[in-house]
Amino acid sequence: MFGCVMKKVCHCLFALLSIFTAISACSNSLIEDVSVPTSTIKINPTLKVMYTPSATSWPTNFYIEEPFLDDKRWSKFVSTDAKSHGFYDIAVDSQDKLWFAGNNFVVNFDGNSWIKKDIENIDLKSRIETIAITNDSVVWIGWVGNIASFNGQDWITYTGVINANEHLWDMAINSKGELLVGTDYRVLHYANQKWFSSTYVDTGLSSVRTITKDSDGKLWFAGQSGVSIFDGVEWVKIQDFGGESTTVMCIAVLDSNNIWLGFGNSISGVMYFDGKKWSKYGENIGLNRIMVLSVFIDNQKALWVSGIGGTISFDGQNWSQYPITAWDIVQTHDGAMWFASEEGIFRFVPKPNSE
Repeated sequence: MFGCVMKKVCHCLFALLSIFTAISACSNSLIEDVSVPTSTIKINPTLKVMYTPSATSWPTNFYIEEPFLDDKRWSKFVSTDAKSHGFYDIAVDSQDKLWFAGNNFVVNFDGNSWIKKDIENIDLKSRIETIAITNDSVVWIGWVGNIASFNGQDWITYTGVINANEHLWDMAINSKGELLVGTDYRVLHYANQKWFSSTYVDTGLSSVRTITKDSDGKLWFAGQSGVSIFDGVEWVKIQDFGGESTTVMCIAVLDSNNIWLGFGNSISGVMYFDGKKWSKYGENIGLNRIMVLSVFIDNQKALWVSGIGGTISFDGQNWSQYPITAWDIVQTHDGAMWFASEEGIFRFVPKPNSE
């Protein structure tokens, strides 16, 4: 659902913030064998097949791979079609294929070929904000006022699930392979072909901007006012950052003692939780002065932060800075990092540790 770097600058942590607190926000009963709180509302949508697209296989040179920054580790993919540039979210399927959410289209890259799936006959009031892929290989997309799925043949919308002006900010897949959606004021849960809705009463969050899953399968939700977790039974609000004026835009979780947050206003920049305390992070390199769009921890445990103003990485010793504003960052199993940007698609291939 924002969806998400200077050389050798010394690393320091600044100003300790509020102590970690836990506030339980809901009961721990189940509904129809679906792990959601009892206060969750069941939704019965109308399904409608909107469009059966013909998958347009583009020549591999339709998206031209260009060098970037005079650095062999970086590539930029740019389309010859000016309407096919802006991207705002990325999903990776079980076969490591990449799916990019654009303005009114979805692009799939299998490592060799680009496939564009236009979304015609669907009323897109805005760009596609978020994309996810469930275990059954169904591609889900969300934008203002609607949600749709692609089963490999048809785009299907779910009338009655999303309100007309409701923003869908992020999607995630839980340990059961079910879809979770964070919106302006609630969390939607799609399980067993049924929709459920959890609001502030459950989540403790007035808006859910980002969702992620940790190594234990717990789901972490962040947005306006703080951070909450859901373990499949119970919602717990773990931190409040001062109310409606504070928006957590993105979150990266290694475990409960290693959490990174990116902020969009009020508390600008990045915060880190080490299991005991929250601390401002990276003020010495200007992280406190940017609106953060994405935070990511790669497979070498390096931190990546991107926002209005650029992308910064920290490998534990060195800071690096790159002129990319990325709405989302992912990593494939081959170690390549991918960045969704309004300027195109960027790829970073780290050097082997032996180099």
